[in-house]
Amino acid sequence: MMTVKQYYLLKLMEECAEVAQIASKQMQFGGDSTGLGMYDTTNRRRLRDEINDLLGVVDKLMDLREISEISPQELLKAKLAKQSKMLHWLRRAQTLKFVEEDRIGIIVPGEEDKGPQTWRDQADGISSESERLICRDTPYWD
Repeated sequence: MMTVKQYYLLKLMEECAEVAQIASKQMQFGGDSTGLGMYDTTNRRRLRDEINDLLGVVDKLMDLREISEISPQELLKAKLAKQSKMLHWLRRAQTLKFVEEDRIGIIVPGEEDKGPQTWRDQADGISSESERLICRDTPYWD
């Protein structure tokens, strides 16, 4: 028989697998696909829902003190560090022609969508102008 903490750790594994599965579907068939009508919502919405489910399990594990509490400041710092690291490895993969060239960056809140703009802020690990493009699909951070 498993403990309550083990149960929620199992749920964490299940939710991670579901996020991975929907991410795979979105990669293969696109964010707007509904699985040939098998689902009421798009892959994009299903992925968001699964991530929310995952976050719910993470919160429960914090309540149970199975993982330590994550402060908003710690979360922001960790997200920025991860995004910087992912951008570094994306650029490496693009240099090796494993990933297509893309415009990646940030949106400044309140800015109208005028197409790609240049981000002039100080950002660790982002050195080239192409890495500073502001595009519609990525979040703003300060």
